[in-house]
Amino acid sequence: EAENEDERKQMANAHATNLLKYAKDLHRKEYSKIETAPDFTVMFIASESAFRLAIEGKPDLMERAMEFNVVITTPATLLALLRTVAYAWNQERLAKEARTIQKTGKDLYDALMILKSNYDSLGTKLKSTVDAYNKFGGTLDRNVAPKVRRLKDSGLPVTAEFEDSNMIDADIKELNAVDFRELPNRALISDEDESEANLES
Repeated sequence: EAENEDERKQMANAHATNLLKYAKDLHRKEYSKIETAPDFTVMFIASESAFRLAIEGKPDLMERAMEFNVVITTPATLLALLRTVAYAWNQERLAKEARTIQKTGKDLYDALMILKSNYDSLGTKLKSTVDAYNKFGGTLDRNVAPKVRRLKDSGLPVTAEFEDSNMIDADIKELNAVDFRELPNRALISDEDESEANLES
């Protein structure tokens, strides 16, 4: 409706200035600080012709709006932008899940290492206890048993025999990497397979 080209340019510039002011207002609302929001705000212009007129008034309108983290879109570009944001959100979700799985895996690994260390430590203590038990029994058999038997043979009124000590054969199994690798395969054996194996044996 402008009467001449100069008036049209002035109106286009005023239109672009208003849009830029609105972009500043959107920036002040700080929508991007919402936890689930992207780090920019979308300003939608419903008319392609209105957008083209604003670009005529300020060719750098898009860049200047971006200085306020505002992205100007039109019906032609909105859907593409929304799909891009949805894709980015999906990738971020997958990355977050991957980080969670990685942390859980590390925690499990650390727990298994502690468990393995405790297992080895317990085995060492058990072996030490068994060795002490057998050593004590050996001392009984060598130093005490002969004297007790001589007492019985000398006519002491007893009937029970003084038997040799029972030694313990300590076979402490040490875990190794092969054992851990075999665990998943063992877990795949079903109860039905185990039942069949027991029947065959």
